[in-house]
Amino acid sequence: MAKKSKTGSGLKTFLIVIISFTLLGVVSVAVLDEWKGGAVGHGQIKYDLMVSPGDSSSKIVKELSTHGLLKSSAYFQILLKVTRNTNKIKQGLYEINDGMDSRKIMDMLTKGKVKLIHFTIPEGYYYRRISLSGNLFNSI
Repeated sequence: MAKKSKTGSGLKTFLIVIISFTLLGVVSVAVLDEWKGGAVGHGQIKYDLMVSPGDSSSKIVKELSTHGLLKSSAYFQILLKVTRNTNKIKQGLYEINDGMDSRKIMDMLTKGKVKLIHFTIPEGYYYRRISLSGNLFNSI
């Protein structure tokens, strides 16, 4: 009778354990992401977030959290750090709603997907008359 090799079965067991832990880790991250980083609502509540030059990520996270747009401010801050996006938030005016999850908000802020503002300059106006008529953006 031929003897079975113990190294082959030991390696097979080791690989099964490694694959199991990897799958468990992936599933755990996905569940945590949905649990802590999922959307707060269904998109009915909208908020215009103004990011000014020099605003820190913690200030932005605090403002989003204050307006009820994040499930977990700590999770969002960690997400920014893990993805190395803490210093990549671009300035501008953003329209955020409660139907966005943490990743979508982060993506919007780091890619600069700002809210577009439409306005009309009456025919015949020139730049001085426009500037004298007041700040167009105060009404936003």
